[in-house]
Amino acid sequence: MCEKLKTVDKMKSDFISTMAHELRTPLTSIKEGTSLLMEGVGGGITETQKKLLKIISVESHRLIDLVNASLDLSKIEAGMMAFNFTPAQISPLLQRVVAEVRPWAMAKGVRMEIHDPPGLPLVPMDTERILQVLRNLLGNAIKFTPDGGTVNVLARYEEKKVYVTVRDTGIGISRDNLTDIFEKIPPGRLPTGG
Repeated sequence: MCEKLKTVDKMKSDFISTMAHELRTPLTSIKEGTSLLMEGVGGGITETQKKLLKIISVESHRLIDLVNASLDLSKIEAGMMAFNFTPAQISPLLQRVVAEVRPWAMAKGVRMEIHDPPGLPLVPMDTERILQVLRNLLGNAIKFTPDGGTVNVLARYEEKKVYVTVRDTGIGISRDNLTDIFEKIPPGRLPTGG
């Protein structure tokens, strides 16, 4: 039974990887075509059309990011993920992601507070992967924080390490589910709050 489950899991991962590869090309074409239309290639467009094309451009970019994230997940599971570690500071990355998600937070009435003291040291990191992690953490924090709540992002240097903490006033994760936080969630089973 265990071997069958492993086989099914591998088939699922292979399917996601194949679909992600197949989706990336048409999505990129849609994004590039939209950009050309916005630049006036093919004739003039109205302001309303320009706004609609901007929405299409943003959403196609978001879909491309999701496809890339799926491909990255497949690479991680296969042990084939390549990382590019270079010395960098965490503060600019935090500021960037907070700026990206702030409109969503404002739409929900969620207050965002960032505490990144000046002078945090350079640490070796793959900045693109760290940006992915930060987007995921902050996105989930906003998603599960009720309207009018708060999301706090705190960076600190301690014992020769830089730590980033995300706290929110959302439902949280029950103690029973903490050990499963990095495990795949079977369909139909979501963690309960606590």
